[in-house]
Amino acid sequence: MLVTPLVATSIIGAIARFGEDSSLKRLSFKTILIYFFTTVCALGCGLLVVNFIRPGEGYPQEYFTTAITTSAAPSFSKNILQQFLLQVVPKNIFYAFAHGQMMAIILFSTFFGIALSQIDQEKRLLFSRFFYFLVV
Repeated sequence: MLVTPLVATSIIGAIARFGEDSSLKRLSFKTILIYFFTTVCALGCGLLVVNFIRPGEGYPQEYFTTAITTSAAPSFSKNILQQFLLQVVPKNIFYAFAHGQMMAIILFSTFFGIALSQIDQEKRLLFSRFFYFLVV
């Protein structure tokens, strides 16, 4: 409950301080690049560890078939991407804050910070200081 306002104010304040210059674009590009790089590294490490340790090797095949049939497997539909996008874009931002939907809060905070960065210099500094002092 305490994390959601902290994340929102941090993102809004950071993006609002950048203003209209190209440093926001450069930072966004670097952030996305680092995100994809760390994802590829995590996948590679996971594949290496699984191929090295070989979990489940040595167990009889019947163990896996009974474990799958007795467990409550989640049902997946064909519209997983649609469901994900509907969860990311909140119908009500206050509902997202109350229920800790972090992806929705991050998306809202990003757009709110971009909107704040488009206003004139004096008002932008006022808002960015306000969000900065909320975090501190």
